Amino acid sequence: VGGDSKVPLGFVSLTENLMMVGMAIWMLSKL
Repeated sequence: VGGDSKVPLGFVSLTENLMMVGMAIWMLSKL
């Protein structure tokens, strides 16, 4: 997690959650 105070923590966590879901879907689609 970056220490950028300009970005709200909620937005950062939401982006990380979306990336985790995206990676999971991408891995499942490669099976």
